[in-house]
Amino acid sequence: MPIIRGKKYKISVLILTMESEIESTIVAIETLIEGIEDGVTISVLLNGGTNPQLKELLSGNKYINYYESKRNLGVAGGRNFLLRTPESRCSDIIMFLDNDVVCPLDYVRSLAAFLITQENVGIAGAMVANVRYIPYDLLQYFGHNGMFGNKIFKVKCKEVRKVILSDLKPEDFFHIGMYSDYYTSYFSVRPQIYGLLSLPFRLMGWNRSFSPVLKFNTKYLRMIKEGVQKYLVSNVVGCSQAFRRELIERIGYLNEMFNPYGFEDVDFCIRALRAGYKNYIDTSTWLLHGTDSRSSQRNPNMQYENQFRCLTILAKNIFDKSIKYKPLILKLLLFNSFAYLFSSRSFVQTYWRLKAGFKGISSGLKCIKTDVN
Repeated sequence: MPIIRGKKYKISVLILTMESEIESTIVAIETLIEGIEDGVTISVLLNGGTNPQLKELLSGNKYINYYESKRNLGVAGGRNFLLRTPESRCSDIIMFLDNDVVCPLDYVRSLAAFLITQENVGIAGAMVANVRYIPYDLLQYFGHNGMFGNKIFKVKCKEVRKVILSDLKPEDFFHIGMYSDYYTSYFSVRPQIYGLLSLPFRLMGWNRSFSPVLKFNTKYLRMIKEGVQKYLVSNVVGCSQAFRRELIERIGYLNEMFNPYGFEDVDFCIRALRAGYKNYIDTSTWLLHGTDSRSSQRNPNMQYENQFRCLTILAKNIFDKSIKYKPLILKLLLFNSFAYLFSSRSFVQTYWRLKAGFKGISSGLKCIKTDVN
């Protein structure tokens, strides 16, 4: 078992995959295994199918536990399935990983060490870099053969950090967290106001952004470049979440109302905050994300529809007894549409986005009604 600060820890890494994502999943597992230690297990669920070849490939490794579900359980449902496996139940630390990531050799140890040294921590995450904008200097670490015969990276977190911080740009990141106040991040019109202010700032030559999406926030980018070791966030992105097993006993499993995907990670993090925990990003632990580019090819209007479906469910979960969540989401959609029209000058695209948003709200309300019934 990994010994961290004189104590042994069992760590369970949970990964979901689908039939169409197997190739990237195998590469992700190969890179993870390069730095694995005894006491760390990798649990993989093929979500919505069976694959004898994949089962044979992965089941022969002592670090891997392989599972299949003929029915697609969604992201929340699939992760809940893995959270209930024997190896997960007896672990001290749980880590969620997406299946299209590249883990540095010390990713698991580094994030686990950070997690156990923080007081009252709920969920911790890494700095998630965008592999499609990877700096040329990192390519020197690529080309090693993995255990399944693929070319993989063999790099440590400090090397990724050094290269990316040498010329830091927002597009270098996939996600580095959301602003620590979850109301501002998800339910306020302030982010749209900040976006509208960015135009006059640029015209005056000021490089200023107050975005709650921290990879675009100039204050946080400056803090990271200056060497801040950690910072508080409301949401740790689902591709890199780590937490103690007892958190599940305190706040429960992931909410499957968000299936098939979207905001299950946000809901989980906000529930941790509301239970009195703190969520952090560790700037010493890094992860590369995006080896599978299919998510970027989704229809933008369908993504917008799903965003408002999930926002509606999230608002109901949080504000049902304190705030009338339906007017809140409607106001957010209308202000979003106005801000988009102002920036794009496209009435046609604004109309389709507005229509998609209304459809998403309707879908979210149906999910809520079904769950209540």
